[in-house]
Amino acid sequence: MLKQYLKGPDDFADALKSLVDYLEQERGFSHDEIIRLVSKEKKPKAVEIPACIFNKKLSSLESVVKYLKENLNLKYSEIAKLLNRNDRTIWTTYSNSRKKFSKKFVVMDNKYFIPALIISNRSLSVLGSIVSYFKDNFNLKYSQIALLLCRDQRTIWTVYNRRKKKNNPIFGGKNE
Repeated sequence: MLKQYLKGPDDFADALKSLVDYLEQERGFSHDEIIRLVSKEKKPKAVEIPACIFNKKLSSLESVVKYLKENLNLKYSEIAKLLNRNDRTIWTTYSNSRKKFSKKFVVMDNKYFIPALIISNRSLSVLGSIVSYFKDNFNLKYSQIALLLCRDQRTIWTVYNRRKKKNNPIFGGKNE
């Protein structure tokens, strides 16, 4: 619709300036509010994984991939990019998860969500990344994390302490 009126970059700049002037003068928006509104629309929604999807039958990666594929309807390539993994790894992981756990995850009221960005860090295991996220950001006890992830608390302790030994600065460790 606008293309017929906007023949070149100058026309676009003039139209944008007119719109900004209108919003400021006629509608009372501040310049910062306009920028905030425009930038809010451009930001893609961060993908978060609910903690309630983890169970004893599936590995952490299998649970995450199954959730992203079935509940969020993402393509294998989208999941691979999001988790910083190979497409074939994602396909195999999803295939294995369906053999072990055929039902779709039911996400109920959930207090804890894990940003997918946390899992994309390849310097730690998927479980290690998740445990570190809960421990460092929510200060949960090992037993609480174990209940959330359906794992033994000794496993959680081991995973977290291995992470600490790596001294990974991303999760608050120190480079010495």
